[in-house]
This record gives sequence, structure tokens and C-alpha cells, in this order.
Amino acid sequence: MIAEHLIAAPDEFVKRGDTADEWRAFLTESGVADGLVPVSSPDAQRWADGQELTTRQLVRMAKVALTVREQWEPHIDRPWSHASYPRTSYHGSPAYQLPGQDVVERLGHSARLAYARLVLHGLAHWEDMYFSSTWTSAGSRTTDRERALTPLAAFVREQPWLPVRGRDRAVRFVRPADAWHCPPGLEEEPAYAPTECAIC
Repeated sequence: MIAEHLIAAPDEFVKRGDTADEWRAFLTESGVADGLVPVSSPDAQRWADGQELTTRQLVRMAKVALTVREQWEPHIDRPWSHASYPRTSYHGSPAYQLPGQDVVERLGHSARLAYARLVLHGLAHWEDMYFSSTWTSAGSRTTDRERALTPLAAFVREQPWLPVRGRDRAVRFVRPADAWHCPPGLEEEPAYAPTECAIC
């Protein structure tokens, strides 16, 4: 259990006149992350010739788990390389993914809701580099940059992680493109539109 790995309970940190905001600022400056932190495979291949920047090779070089590969590969859309310099070396930025994106569909209902909250929190803060991997030509007269969707971006766009509630009030998980959001203050939800789950 996580409690066994903590020095003290969270309440113990704010007993001496300190505030939760002060401790939050301290922990952030100390490198403690808040929410899901995108990761990439430490042994991923980051150098390749321009002609290798295809879907198949990008997935192979990223060294991701099979489930992540299955989520990601259909959405890269590079059946052949578009690189301007096929025989020039390119250096790639990480192909980021989310911890747990390969197992979230197997989690229980409450865990999936918690994961969705973390994803929504992350979407408000994650930088563009987490959604697009950039391969930059090295030593070419004019710099060429080739971009590819990351596993994280493919998951957020194409996997059913977002909780919605239909007219029967039952919660189910859908792709963001399959959900409707009704703004606050709307008197009645449209009958045709499952709406974003209020608890998220």
C-alpha cells in the first residue's frame, strides 16, 4: 500500500502553521509531479535515416508495449517516408505515452473514472511536445522537420477513456469525438446527446 511508503500522513505536514499551498509549492519545486506524467521508453531509438520515418519503423524504434502499439500504429498515417532527405540522419524527440494507457480499459469503474480525471487534468497542462514527436534532419543545408502523432495523442483522441452519462444516467466510456458537452446553465440536455460526466 502507498501509505506504507509515506513518511507521514498528509495531514501531518500542515500541523505547524504551514498551509497546504505552501507545501504544494515546496513539493513542486522539489520535483514532485501532480497527476499523470507522460513517459517514453528509455531504450527507444532516437536516430534514423529520413527514409526510415515510416509508420512501421517509428513504432519499432519507439519500443512500446504491444497494447500501446495497437492503439498507436493505425493513427500515425505514414505508410512511406515524407522526409526531404531520405539518406540523411534525423534526430527524434520522444514518443510519449501515458502510464497505464495500455491497461485502463481493464480497470474497474471507479479506477477508470479516476484515470479520466487525471487525463483531463493533464490536458490542461501538457505541452505540445507530448502530442507530436518531431524528427529533425542533422547536417542538412535546410532543416527538415518531420512530425508524427505520439502514443499519448493517439490514446487521447481514439480510445474510449472519456466518461459520459446518457439520458438513463448510466455512465459509459467513449472517445472524445463521440461525446457532447452541454455548457453550464443549459436548462435541459438534448435527447440525442450523451453529455460529459459531471463528476469529471
